[in-house]
Amino acid sequence: MNYATITDLKGKLRLQYAGCYTGATADADAAVDLAAAQAEVDGRVCMRWQLPAEGASVPGLLKDWTLTLAAARAWLRMLSGTSPQGLQDEVKAVRALLADVAAGRFSLANVGLAAASPEGSSSASGSALDVAVNEARFKRSQLKGW
Repeated sequence: MNYATITDLKGKLRLQYAGCYTGATADADAAVDLAAAQAEVDGRVCMRWQLPAEGASVPGLLKDWTLTLAAARAWLRMLSGTSPQGLQDEVKAVRALLADVAAGRFSLANVGLAAASPEGSSSASGSALDVAVNEARFKRSQLKGW
C-alpha cells in the first residue's frame, strides 16, 4: 500500500516536477523517490505501530510526510541540487516528528494505526505497550492542606 502517488507528488511539486524529473524515465524516477520516502516513514513508524497502514485508515499525515521527503529527493535530481529553504525546514520538521514517533513521544493511535506488539510484529489478539514513567511528582501526602 502506497501512501502517495505520482499524481500526489506532481501536485506537491507543481511546476518544478518537470524540472526534477525529465525524459522517458520521469515517472519511474518519481516512483523510486516515493518508495524511498515511504521506506523512511515506514522505518520509523514501524518501531511503534503496526504496518502496513491500509485502506480507509491510511492517515493523511503519513501521506504528507512521504510527499515532503519525496519532494526533497526530487529537488536533488535537479542540476542545482539544492532545495528551497522552506522545503528544507519542512523536511527537518518531518524527520523530527518521525523521530518522536519512533521514540513514542508522538502517538499515531488517533489517526487509525494500532500499536505494534513488543516483538515488532502485528498480533491478532491485541497489542502490548511498555511505558516507563518517572515517580509521581505530587503525592497525596504532599497535597494535604491544599
